[in-house]
Amino acid sequence: REGALRAESVLGRLESIWERDVKERTYDGSGDGNGNGIYRPNPVLYTSVINAWKSCGDGRRAEMTLERMETAHERSGYDPHLAPDVVSYTSVIEALADSRPSADGPLLAERADAMVERMERSYETGENFRARPNAYTYTSLIKLYGRHVKSAEGAERAEGALRRMGDLHDRTGFDDVRPNAYAYTAAMNAWSKANRGIEGARRA
Repeated sequence: REGALRAESVLGRLESIWERDVKERTYDGSGDGNGNGIYRPNPVLYTSVINAWKSCGDGRRAEMTLERMETAHERSGYDPHLAPDVVSYTSVIEALADSRPSADGPLLAERADAMVERMERSYETGENFRARPNAYTYTSLIKLYGRHVKSAEGAERAEGALRRMGDLHDRTGFDDVRPNAYAYTAAMNAWSKANRGIEGARRA
């Protein structure tokens, strides 16, 4: 955890330098409002911090880092160099999927699903082509439903994510989003866990 905190601190210092540079260049008219590129954070840096929190098992802090990245992207006037990419988003979904199960599981799954919807929408509208989900993205979401929403509804949502994966593959033809054995297995596991939950409820 100490390493993740230090990584976050370093990122914060770079953000401060970049923001100060943006203000100075905007004030004196020497820049385009986005500052000097050598100070500007990028998806690789934010994703490094996301992965640091993921390694700690802290999915919420990983998610907060993504939100921080999205805010920086918005404040920059949607500078494409700051746009979250598929690796950034997928790393957060993986972190959420790997986090400890709790009563907040359904809410966590909803947030992850909304994240994938943002990725789909950003790609489909041309706003951010680098956000296009891939097989890892959908498989992580499916696993999340199986791990954190052990109910028929969760399994239905997991299967729905599998269908969305197939639909995107059909529309784009990209091999990296083709439904694979891992995704199907994750969906079947979600139903298996849901079935155990249903049987347990009946016995109770």
